[in-house]
Amino acid sequence: SGAVSLLWEGAKNLRFAYSSGDQIRFAKSYDGGVTWPLNYKRTIQSGISFSETVSMAESSNIIYIVYRDGVNEVLKIAKSLDGGATW
Repeated sequence: SGAVSLLWEGAKNLRFAYSSGDQIRFAKSYDGGVTWPLNYKRTIQSGISFSETVSMAESSNIIYIVYRDGVNEVLKIAKSLDGGATW
């Protein structure tokens, strides 16, 4: 099972955070979701167990992804200052 969080800006700019296996991932599309270029896909965290849905918030180029670590039962936050290029 997995979790999904989607943000959109206008009709074209989409940001997508999701869990896949033991990874939290992030992807971007600039064409309304028609394509999700590989250079805009990032693994935020891997090798984890998570127990809650993935949540995402954005302000300008700052993006936060929040998830609960299922092993330690703590809330974790990933932050990008450059629109998701680095975390």
